[in-house]
Amino acid sequence: LLFTIASHLGKVIFDVVFCYGGEVVYYSGDIAKIKDDLALVQPTIFAAYQDYFQDFMSFTIEVQIGLGITKLALDYALNSKLTTVKTTGKFTHQVYDRVFFHKTKQVLGGRCRLMLSGGAPLLPEVHNFMKVTMCCPLIEGYGQT
Repeated sequence: LLFTIASHLGKVIFDVVFCYGGEVVYYSGDIAKIKDDLALVQPTIFAAYQDYFQDFMSFTIEVQIGLGITKLALDYALNSKLTTVKTTGKFTHQVYDRVFFHKTKQVLGGRCRLMLSGGAPLLPEVHNFMKVTMCCPLIEGYGQT
């Protein structure tokens, strides 16, 4: 199930998902309701512009701080898990996912297996943050048109 915020990349992915019998959902158009849309749809693939990933990063940090997790502990978990992702290629971690990232995956509905970014390049810290906290790969399609 693809959830997309229309972009050139989103349109290409739409065609691919449609050809393989998948379902495609566009968000309602109201950015204030996007979190509700994602919770309802629970997509397995999420495609969006880079701005949305930066917004999700900010929101995810707020979620973590709201859970009482300190910035120091979150930074340690992020860096440690990022090292694991880079060395093993695995996007899940038994300890960090249970302690730190169990709520962050819910930002995209909880079932996301792949994120796609288009429109402009992502900042490296946003790219790393998203793939670590959402526990799935993030592929950039910027410059592929």
